[in-house]
Amino acid sequence: MTKTTLTLVRHVERYQAIQELHREKGYAIAALCLLADVARSSYYKWLKWIPSAREREVRMLAKEVKRRYDKRDGILGYRQ
Repeated sequence: MTKTTLTLVRHVERYQAIQELHREKGYAIAALCLLADVARSSYYKWLKWIPSAREREVRMLAKEVKRRYDKRDGILGYRQ
């Protein structure tokens, strides 16, 4: 099952896995990028990425929906 993310960036899960494996195990970035089938330059670009205004708005709306969903014990519909 694939984990859904709210970001508009492709391959975020791969980049995060590369980052974690490099940090925790010390594996080479180039080898991890090759294994994950992503360009090394794309990985480094992702490291410097700053969310756009649209991206921040999507995240804010998702948090609000989640807050209301939790407040109503899992019931969320158009009447709420």
